[in-house]
Amino acid sequence: MEEVSVTVNRISCCSQKLPIGVSGAPTFSFSIGYAPGFTYGGCQIQVASGYDLLASGIADMWESGTIRGEIRPVVYAGRPLESFTKYFWRVRVVGAGNDISEYSETGEFVTGAVRRGDWNAAVFTSADGEVSGVRRIFNADDTLEYAYLFIGCTGGATNSCVLHVNGNRIDGDEVFPGRSEPFAMYVRGVDVTELIRRKNSLVIDFTGRVSAIISMRYSGGRTEKLTGAEGWELLPDTPFVLRGGRCVYEEFDRAKAGADRYLPDGAGQALPQPPAGSAPMFVRPRMCGVTAGSGVIAKAVRPCGDGWLFDFGRAVAGYAGIAVRDQAAPVKVTYAERIDKKTDMPVCDGEPVCCVYRPAGLAAERYRPYFLHTVFRYILIEGLATKPELTDAVAVPVTSAPKKAEFCCSDETLNGLFGCMTETFSANLINLPTGHPGGNGAGEPAFTLACDQQLLLNDAEGVYRRFLEGMTDSQPVTGYIPSEFPSGGAAADIASAAAAISAVWSTYMYTGEQELLERYAVSAESFMHMLRSVAAADYSFEDQLLPFGDRYASEPAGRGFLSAALYFRTAGIMSRWCSALRDRDGADRYRELAMKIGNAINGKYLRFTAGRYFYENGAQSPNAVALAFGFCPDKVKESVAEALVADIRLKGKLTCGYIAREYIYEVLAENGYSDEVYRLILNEAAEYPALTEDQAFTEYPDGTGRIAHMALAGGYARWLTGTFVGLSFETPGGRRMRIRPYMADGIGEMSFSTGTVCGTVSVYWRREDDRISIDIDIPDDCEAVLCLPVNNSRVGDRRRGEQFVFRSGKHHITTNDRRTDSI
Repeated sequence: MEEVSVTVNRISCCSQKLPIGVSGAPTFSFSIGYAPGFTYGGCQIQVASGYDLLASGIADMWESGTIRGEIRPVVYAGRPLESFTKYFWRVRVVGAGNDISEYSETGEFVTGAVRRGDWNAAVFTSADGEVSGVRRIFNADDTLEYAYLFIGCTGGATNSCVLHVNGNRIDGDEVFPGRSEPFAMYVRGVDVTELIRRKNSLVIDFTGRVSAIISMRYSGGRTEKLTGAEGWELLPDTPFVLRGGRCVYEEFDRAKAGADRYLPDGAGQALPQPPAGSAPMFVRPRMCGVTAGSGVIAKAVRPCGDGWLFDFGRAVAGYAGIAVRDQAAPVKVTYAERIDKKTDMPVCDGEPVCCVYRPAGLAAERYRPYFLHTVFRYILIEGLATKPELTDAVAVPVTSAPKKAEFCCSDETLNGLFGCMTETFSANLINLPTGHPGGNGAGEPAFTLACDQQLLLNDAEGVYRRFLEGMTDSQPVTGYIPSEFPSGGAAADIASAAAAISAVWSTYMYTGEQELLERYAVSAESFMHMLRSVAAADYSFEDQLLPFGDRYASEPAGRGFLSAALYFRTAGIMSRWCSALRDRDGADRYRELAMKIGNAINGKYLRFTAGRYFYENGAQSPNAVALAFGFCPDKVKESVAEALVADIRLKGKLTCGYIAREYIYEVLAENGYSDEVYRLILNEAAEYPALTEDQAFTEYPDGTGRIAHMALAGGYARWLTGTFVGLSFETPGGRRMRIRPYMADGIGEMSFSTGTVCGTVSVYWRREDDRISIDIDIPDDCEAVLCLPVNNSRVGDRRRGEQFVFRSGKHHITTNDRRTDSI
């Protein structure tokens, strides 16, 4: 083979640079920088158990040979991997003419419990609702090459753990494991190599059940794995006190958390052998944890009652850290979402959430909660000995998926809206891991309705992978979806089934991994089988199969209509799913099913009165859903859209629920009402003037300081990314994308960038006199169709305008500013 100057870059394993805790077969991704005349033909991957082996060309674990086909994530197919072990890998690409590139840089990944039986560590249990502390002293000499800690904790609303190594708190996952199934043990992997010294101490404070394994490797190849109950000791006096089923109260005594907790001569006592049967029911890696974002300094502080009130200027889902000076008496911190206008005092809905900090009497001390986080804008600090400064309090958001996209335009309202969307997604995704009734996610289908926007706006791929991986694990215990429906369907939620299927499809469209469709095909088929078994002859369902109904709607659509509509949409997704797997019979079968469902819906719910077509009761929800899901016949689309717009203008607001709210802005734009949407969003935002960089993004659209529901923010996200920016994927993995920006009057410029599996895509346009200048950056191995409509207000009209096709790289174009009045 002839070597060519093609670079292989952006390598990742399981969508991460260095994943720790990989279970199952890892997946490898990469992108390439093209050389003139090079056509991609395949790749070769090497995996080895040692860095030196790989550098010498010895792939003792897997030598893939040439894997032909398009660039896509490659699934490991080598020798069986060992648990809790570090491996090294690299990749090179092969051209269509068998010319070959150099190898990429060396990547790494660390396995977790590859098989469930490999987790053989002791499991320790705390008293119900209390915090326990355990400690282990161990030794690691100077020849240590690496050390990884794998720590597991059961899920549930209150179960979590805090970890210290040699007195250093392990940051990253601020709340671990977060709200999730109470029956599963989530495992997180941490690199602790730099924290380990000759005298080594590991301390875990936890509620619920906890377990840990330490895996170390020394020069010369010697390995050591610490498991079992031997060597652990119980710390008898914990500095923590919790109260409330959802940890609404936390007390921390700094004097009880002194340095002796981390030293071998502390007052610990031997821990009894864990009782039989205390092993976790499931062991599952947590590849995407709950992390702390950037802190927000208070905007104002004033006396309030017996304390000082800090206002952070925005709603935060997280915790507040405080600083005290020369303080001996306890300090109480109470969280509040809003201020009562009559009393000018902070208000808590339900039981007050608060922390008590008992200082050690040092000159300067800092405290942040360990087991508590909530939604707040204000904190009231009582008991301070001196007047505080603004910098004495910081609000720290807790998130599952940090913001990935960047957006800015000349309209500050839209800039604030973008901040609202990204933060709302992140806050709500903390509760995502599953959605079965026994879990804290409580089956909220809106978490996955907005999946495609979430993947573009936030770094959420790991979150959704965890959601998908959790689908089958929830089934054996709860008998609930998403693995399969219970017989009779009495406990089933059609919206959750539709959301689970759309989550798989959206993740596939984002990543291009066909393996996702293959892996979850059986579950998806079981969804459809259940729906077929409980559907009536007219494809309708009993009301209890949509337990949430048209949630958040002031004028709701009927549950029968919405259930049938979700059935239609899911059948359509399944038809495309089967096509992607080259299952022609399945694709035809589901296409025919969708057609029958659509005809039945139209026959039962499509009505004509006063010269206009509309659905069901004529409210916004049924009309928006019919247009969004696609069962509205072409010949009446314009009339239904007119009915929808007329109702919005008459009411002066949106009255639809969470399902229609996800799509209504996009629907209006697709049917020629982009200017109507823009005015509607600006009018809605005018009621909440706090949408600025310094104000409460997350107050929108609720206005009370609460984090907005994901479905409400999802509608704005779909409009902003899909219509205003105009970015959409036309093929899996974004290899071919479409960019059709909406250049509204009054906006002088707009910039947007986000990451894809192939790299970063960015769009920037600006007005200059009567010209528009556009710059786009397309990732490697991708192409984009840039659409500039003649009538910029009718973004959805695909029959009009100019199209430009661009391949990888940076491109610039200037065109006339052909603005026309809206229709």
